[in-house]
Amino acid sequence: MPILPPQISKDAKILLAARAVRAFGDGLASLLLPVYLDHLGYGPASIGLIVTVTLLGSAALVWSVGLWAHRLDLRLTLIAGALLTVGTGLGFAGFTQFWPLLLVAAIGTLTPTGGDI
Repeated sequence: MPILPPQISKDAKILLAARAVRAFGDGLASLLLPVYLDHLGYGPASIGLIVTVTLLGSAALVWSVGLWAHRLDLRLTLIAGALLTVGTGLGFAGFTQFWPLLLVAAIGTLTPTGGDI
C-alpha cells in the first residue's frame, strides 16, 4: 500500500513560498554585494572585509535577538527587523565610501540566516 503525503494546507503553501522567495532574495543579495563593491572599485581585501563584517554583524544581531526576543513584543521585533533590512539596503545603495559601507555592514542585516542555508 503506497504511503500518501499529508495534505498541505493553503497557509503552509503560502509560508513555504514566502520562505523560498526570501531565501532567493537573501542569496541574490549575498552574491550581488561583492559584485557591487567591485563595480565601485574596491579591491579583494576591502570587499572581503565588508562581506565578513556583514556576516559577523548579522550573526551578532541574530544572537542578540535570540537572547532577548522572549522579552520583546514579537510584532514590533518583526517590524524593526524589516525596517533594518530596508535601511541596510538604502545604506549600501546610498554610500560609496569605505567606512560608511563598513558601518552599514556592521549594524545592518543582509545575509542569509542558518535556516536559509
